[in-house]
Amino acid sequence: MKLAKVPDSLNFDIDNVFYGDFNGDNKKDFASPVINLENGFYGLIIIYNDANPKYRVFGAGNEINGQTNLDWIDKFKVIPKGRNIAPTLVDEKTGDIIGSDQNKIFKLIGDGISMSVDESH
Repeated sequence: MKLAKVPDSLNFDIDNVFYGDFNGDNKKDFASPVINLENGFYGLIIIYNDANPKYRVFGAGNEINGQTNLDWIDKFKVIPKGRNIAPTLVDEKTGDIIGSDQNKIFKLIGDGISMSVDESH
């Protein structure tokens, strides 16, 4: 099996890895929180199980939903494929979570990753 070549600047959280079919191809992929040692930003990497393995980094200096540092996230959870989910609605003025947008429900074609923060923080 070939391994994906990821940047040396990414440090994996080996105590918090998980697996799932994140791209819907029926193969188990690898995911882990990471820290970018060059800028100190936190994120998440997914390495896809493929003949020519590819990876994708969310955060750790790469923008996702207007954020480049996901240091506030402390919970990661795999959401099984086939599950119906809805995007979270956020109040634009306060940043408070309002609930889920029931008008935009969709079915996951691959496993998903839920990223959240413990409300006691």
